[in-house]
Amino acid sequence: MAVEEVARREAELMENPGEVPVRVRVRREGTLCLPHPDGEDEEKAVFGVMTFGDHLLIEQACRHETEREDGRSQFEVDFNEVRRLTLKRSLLSWSLNVPVERQNGWLTPESYQRVGTVFSPLIEAFLDGFWEKSDVSKKEQEQIDRQAAVLFGKSSRGVADACEAVRLYCSMGSQWDKFGIKEDELKNMPYRKYVMLRMMVNHENESTRRQMSQKQAPVTKIAGRGGRTRPSRGQRIPM
Repeated sequence: MAVEEVARREAELMENPGEVPVRVRVRREGTLCLPHPDGEDEEKAVFGVMTFGDHLLIEQACRHETEREDGRSQFEVDFNEVRRLTLKRSLLSWSLNVPVERQNGWLTPESYQRVGTVFSPLIEAFLDGFWEKSDVSKKEQEQIDRQAAVLFGKSSRGVADACEAVRLYCSMGSQWDKFGIKEDELKNMPYRKYVMLRMMVNHENESTRRQMSQKQAPVTKIAGRGGRTRPSRGQRIPM
């Protein structure tokens, strides 16, 4: 993700903490409002920030037990239900001429019915935009993997042009002893930041295990002339 795009997103959150604005270009065809990248108009929806607690609540509600072919049970998540509950939980307002009313942190049943009359591709476009800002993309995951490997390397001197996750990890780690986050604070943490920190901690733990394994590896000895043994000069490759 471009540095400018990250800066704009963070600036929006600073201006309106707790809100995630999503803008979609649209084209109008009769009474239909269609999402279109070259549309002449724009519609806007404002969502509440998806916290770790929100995501946990929604995911647990959408989990159901199924039976595998071997007869054993497993849990699956219905992602269509995840998106439906995300809309009910997170939509705060929008520019469409359809009232949005909330009660106790959710869209009211009457409001959700009205929202459901909106052309579904537009709602899907709003949700896509929201999740792009609320989760970690595959491209970002790959960047985190690369930079974490450098950061936690044996002779690391830091990471040049650090990504958002590395900056977040380093800035928080310098202030708290492994973040020192209480349960309530964790549940209120934006889900995107939670995923980034979880990935970075996993990489750090893996690096620590790898280094400990190398330190504890037994020295392999080989027999030389006269039956004397000496340490092998071969390089041990971690498995």
